[in-house]
Amino acid sequence: MFKDVFSNARISRIAALFMPSVLFWGSGISKDTITLASASFLIYGMYFTFSKKDIKLSRIVGMLISLYFILSIKPYIFLALSPGVILWLLSEPISKLKSRFFRRFSIPIIAVVSSILFFILIQQLDGLLGSYATSEILEKAIVTQEDLKQDYYGGNSFDIGEVSPTVGGVLSKVPIATFYGLFAPTLLQVRNVVMLFSALENTFLILLTLRLIATLKLRRIFTSTLDNPILLFSILFSLLLAFSIGFTTPNYGAMIRFKIPLIPFFVFYLMSTTELVKKQNTR
Repeated sequence: MFKDVFSNARISRIAALFMPSVLFWGSGISKDTITLASASFLIYGMYFTFSKKDIKLSRIVGMLISLYFILSIKPYIFLALSPGVILWLLSEPISKLKSRFFRRFSIPIIAVVSSILFFILIQQLDGLLGSYATSEILEKAIVTQEDLKQDYYGGNSFDIGEVSPTVGGVLSKVPIATFYGLFAPTLLQVRNVVMLFSALENTFLILLTLRLIATLKLRRIFTSTLDNPILLFSILFSLLLAFSIGFTTPNYGAMIRFKIPLIPFFVFYLMSTTELVKKQNTR
């Protein structure tokens, strides 16, 4: 799918196959392996079914099985996937319009409609989300944050600070929680060999992020993302899952495993967008 989107074999191989934590934590028979495979196949199936109009019964069945596994094992992944998927599917026909004015004009409308559809979807699926239902998710996050301060984590936990049980309190933690979800542990936080390998990988992610920012073309980064529905999905899914993990996960060991579904999409976004911006700069 990555190669079909951007026609770059090197970027596709690095994003999909060569990230150490994905290979390590996603190679055994575990919940992390199943949900990683399910999330990946679900997006792959949606891309070829809805974007490429290549409809196959076997692929649709695989998508339904993948969705079942995600909802049954780790419903928070579904919560992180849904906004990006809705935005992707709604923006797909808009992205094909030749008029740049109409594409830009449609963005706020699509964002509002996507938000409404997401909240309707979550309300309808509240019973399947368990402790991640809208009525319980904030309470779960507060309890988890209190738990991480206990001594039995042996210093491998991190603290994003006291969380107020309000919308404003949660929003105030978005930057630090997202940073932890994407880039922690860093080399300064290493306490064992496993953390060292993860920190080296996160250093690579930080360098990729800085490389994109160093293009100094924030407007082109923004427009390239909006003009490509898969890139838009990739960064939105990565940020949402990173925030949810950084906000609710008590220690580095668990967080390293929980974040593997976002890593291929985040790497693909960073490398592909950087290449797109560079190509625009040479025109």
